[in-house]
Amino acid sequence: MDIYSGKDSLSLLKQAILQCKDEALYERKEKATFILPTNQAFTAYLKENKYDNMAAIPVPILKDILRYHIVKAVVNFSDPALASNKPIAYTTEKGQIMYLSHTSTYVGLINEGTNNQWQIRTSNLVPNNGVIHVVDHIVFLSEKTK
Repeated sequence: MDIYSGKDSLSLLKQAILQCKDEALYERKEKATFILPTNQAFTAYLKENKYDNMAAIPVPILKDILRYHIVKAVVNFSDPALASNKPIAYTTEKGQIMYLSHTSTYVGLINEGTNNQWQIRTSNLVPNNGVIHVVDHIVFLSEKTK
């Protein structure tokens, strides 16, 4: 799957994937959910973490980011089981949990009910090896609120 072909808004994701030599994560045959951070997401991450550019981010950190953004299941936000206030826990390629759900208008949410949650910008793109959702944030493991 060429996830970033012709998509200028995903050029920094492409750079991260190539920098980590992780093309196989996205070209695999096993089905998964790919949450793709936009250039806006990476630009904010660079600024927040005081990195001058993508090359300045240590490869292990980039690998962790990429692996947390891939869920080991196919999650389509048109699924009524993901209704708001009922987030479902999924395991990521990093081995951590990501909670996915959607609002009553089927807008995808990441880690709803935790200390940090994010909204999906574009969802339910269906390549031959899973589903793609686009997000304007670098998301990370977040603890459930008490």
